[in-house]
Amino acid sequence: MSFGQAPLLDPERLEELSGLFTPEDLADLLETLASEVLAELDQAAAAAQSDNRPELAGAAHKIRNSGLMVGGTQLVALATELESRARDESIQLDTERLIERLRGCWKETLAAITTRDTSPGH
Repeated sequence: MSFGQAPLLDPERLEELSGLFTPEDLADLLETLASEVLAELDQAAAAAQSDNRPELAGAAHKIRNSGLMVGGTQLVALATELESRARDESIQLDTERLIERLRGCWKETLAAITTRDTSPGH
């Protein structure tokens, strides 16, 4: 399933991560990010439900940063869209579908990273 025209992952960023971290350290980083992103997605959903735009924008921004860290190109695009919607008071907050797309994109991104050969040069 594809969430946009952008590639799911930025191979250059993944290559950079492979050079910075041992496979074990990269696995630990991904485990930490996975729990953080899932918590931020839950926070975003709760904020959207209560129409708390600042909290929603903050959660989306954190998800965006996590996407940037791991090279999740589509995740970054979706989180940026959610953050923009949350900050624009003129847009009605109909974000449930977008948050679910973010959840799916995160799962797809994480799966793609963890199944990819992340040793340097691959």
